[in-house]
Amino acid sequence: MPKSWWDAVREIASMVVRDGLHQADEGMMRRVLLKSGFAEEEILQAFDWIDHAERSGNVLEALVMLAPRPDGIRVSHPMERMFVSDRVWQEIDRARQREVMNTDLAERLIEGIRALDTRDWEDDEVRSFIADVMADTCSGGDANRVERILKDQLPEFYS
Repeated sequence: MPKSWWDAVREIASMVVRDGLHQADEGMMRRVLLKSGFAEEEILQAFDWIDHAERSGNVLEALVMLAPRPDGIRVSHPMERMFVSDRVWQEIDRARQREVMNTDLAERLIEGIRALDTRDWEDDEVRSFIADVMADTCSGGDANRVERILKDQLPEFYS
């Protein structure tokens, strides 16, 4: 099946998310795409699209959404389990499974939570904390709206 410029964008997204490359590593990505069988024209169109997305200010979020999701489950480290309460784990996993939270955000959230002792937090404290963090990481985020999404009380305009 022939490859298109959109396939190249998805491959670039994978390199950024999976391999930690930056959009500035265009030369390296170009070489990988050429080796993968993409034509120069498709590669140019893909980078044009990324340039347009970058000007909108949301290129990283767009690439994260386009990158393939990793197969499998996340296995927590024993130290993480010791400092992060089961309720926090459950809420984060639930948000990830519902695709309200992407894997990258979940990992950053877990990394930050490890410094806190969340073992005695109540359900409402857990949900409120996660909603605040998610609202802060989203441009124009609203903690109340995020909390409603986490509680499965989606705003009317989502239905």
